[in-house]
Amino acid sequence: MPILLKNLTSDDLHARLAHIGVTPRLARLLQRSAVQHNAWPVPVANGFSAKLLAQVQALVTIPRLTLLEKVISPQDGFAKYLFRGNNADTFEAVRIPLLHRPGDHKYVVCVSSQAGCALGCAFCATGRLGFRRDLAAWEIVEQVRHIQADSSHPVRGVVFMGMGEPLLNYETVMTAARIMSEPCGLAIAAKSITISTAGIVPGIRRFTAERQPYRLVVSLTSADPEVRRTLMPIEQTHPTSALLDTLRAYHAATGQRVTLAWIMLAGINTRAADAVQLAQLTQGLPIKLDLIDVNDPRGKFQPPSDAERNAFRDALRQHLVAPVARRYSGGSDIHAACGMLATSHPVRPEVDDFNFPYSVDSGNSVPAYSPTRQRSRTTPMTKPCDGKSLAFFPNLGNNAPRVFQALENAESRRQLMWQGAYTAIVTPFNRNGAVDYGKLRALIEEQIVARIDGLVPVGTTGESPTVDFDEHHKLIEVCIETAGKRCKIIAGTGANSTHEALELTRHAMEAGADASLQVTPYYNRPSQTGLIRHFSAIADLGLPVMLYNIPGRTGREIELNTLVELAKHPKIVAVKEAGGSVDRVSQILQRCQIEVLSGDDALTLPMMAVGAVGVVSVVSNVAPKAVADMVHAALRGDWPAAQALHKKYYRLFTDLFLDTNPVPVKAALAMQGKIEETYRLPLCEMAAAPRAKLAETLKTLGLV
Repeated sequence: MPILLKNLTSDDLHARLAHIGVTPRLARLLQRSAVQHNAWPVPVANGFSAKLLAQVQALVTIPRLTLLEKVISPQDGFAKYLFRGNNADTFEAVRIPLLHRPGDHKYVVCVSSQAGCALGCAFCATGRLGFRRDLAAWEIVEQVRHIQADSSHPVRGVVFMGMGEPLLNYETVMTAARIMSEPCGLAIAAKSITISTAGIVPGIRRFTAERQPYRLVVSLTSADPEVRRTLMPIEQTHPTSALLDTLRAYHAATGQRVTLAWIMLAGINTRAADAVQLAQLTQGLPIKLDLIDVNDPRGKFQPPSDAERNAFRDALRQHLVAPVARRYSGGSDIHAACGMLATSHPVRPEVDDFNFPYSVDSGNSVPAYSPTRQRSRTTPMTKPCDGKSLAFFPNLGNNAPRVFQALENAESRRQLMWQGAYTAIVTPFNRNGAVDYGKLRALIEEQIVARIDGLVPVGTTGESPTVDFDEHHKLIEVCIETAGKRCKIIAGTGANSTHEALELTRHAMEAGADASLQVTPYYNRPSQTGLIRHFSAIADLGLPVMLYNIPGRTGREIELNTLVELAKHPKIVAVKEAGGSVDRVSQILQRCQIEVLSGDDALTLPMMAVGAVGVVSVVSNVAPKAVADMVHAALRGDWPAAQALHKKYYRLFTDLFLDTNPVPVKAALAMQGKIEETYRLPLCEMAAAPRAKLAETLKTLGLV
């Protein structure tokens, strides 16, 4: 039986083809050709000999879906696709137009994970079909690839909210999500992939234990077990009490708010008593509540009236201490809205595609309309709408208030993708000065056990100026291989030559890094225009970029206006701030939609207090659990715990910079017996006095 491309991750593909000489790099190139271009690679250009390619083609096939029908809503531009896979069963996917910023066009795709569904929720058309079969990973990936190829703008997110229950097809769904998030796959950020479940408790437990990087949404719909059992038969198998215990464990393990979806059914779950019951059920559990109007073409269930909806929201505000968002579910006129997918639609209007007549946040499908409804693909939208624009949308009717409210709340709902504690990991050398990859692997394992969110290899702390190109490449590869997707890898690939930075970043991207860290070019001191061109050229490769502002080392600051301009690039996603200013963090967050991480351990907590979302830490090399615990406590709002850890380790935060980084941190790791204290010139060992002070601090904290 042939190996199906798009059905395996690049690592699995390599494992299946290694016996014929396919290296990890060639496996990634093969994956990229199949997933991104739906074609075989060009042998010479991509490093395949004609002989090897022929061997691969004999073992492997590129499967494709059959598109049976596509229909576009004339009401809001949502598009529904009807596919057939490897047998007669059909399934649907929905293209959701989004606009994060004026002129920044993109889509999210709602995919199916099964043909039909076994859960039988009373308000869901898919549930009335019954279960037919699980989809294969390639069938899920191909839904997104096909829609991307059919679209004039990029797909930036995926939601598993189509036909089927994703956690009842767990292995396949996670494989598909990994293929989508691989740089050599669809290159969609893991945090832009949402897994939605009706509450499969064992699946959520496994999702938590495996530290899956994707967003999780749980459909609750009622806090009353009897009402929920009537609406969602899954309540009999996985009762609300067990579900909430599992969600509390998920929050404890990840520090993430739990997103609950609530399908609003008039007269059933939108009373003040429902709000009180939900508040009691979730007491002590940080949640976010998404409200979605029911879509039932049979008319059995109706969405609440404006008065009923507003009264319910008022009750939620009174009793529930949690963010509440109204989610717009578009495409109802073509049966593409939430709960309507049943491989059918009422009409097939002949309309042109739309040029994004609305704007939404970076979470799920919550359109908010903008002032012009255009059919031209070449005329960009230049500004978001306001309430005065209602006259432009006669078809909105009673939907107008909710879509404008969605726009007002968009910024507060922006999904964080890079929050957490990241270790700027050292590069261990043996006594002969060679890189000690065994010691590096041991350090990485210790970091992962301590729940560090990511690693940053070959940055300044990793002594990037003294490693050669081959070592640079291998250090990144070893980090990626050892971490095995258990944490993010942000590869240090910055340089003061744009050409060199591009080459390093291309390699990191092919190796499977999640992002790159780009330091301000040093010594040659480019202008701010030069900085914009430099960073933009690297971001254009497609790998997410974290900027690194450290003027004390580079001699040049990324000025605020420059950062505002750079933040418009969809792949420039975060900035590591090491300029020593908490006020600058406030200024950045006032003007930019970009995530800020501290680049100074002593200022991590102060920066997080004004909105930073984590740290790229030197100290976490020595005390990874302490740094991770402090950052995670701050992220979940437990400021007393975070402050206690900051106070306890503050002396270490400062003493690890008694000499030029990474000299003190490598000395400390040597004192802990984890590495040899070996440096490459011009770096050398610490002087006796600061070394003694550092040793005393480590001893006081019980770290040696």
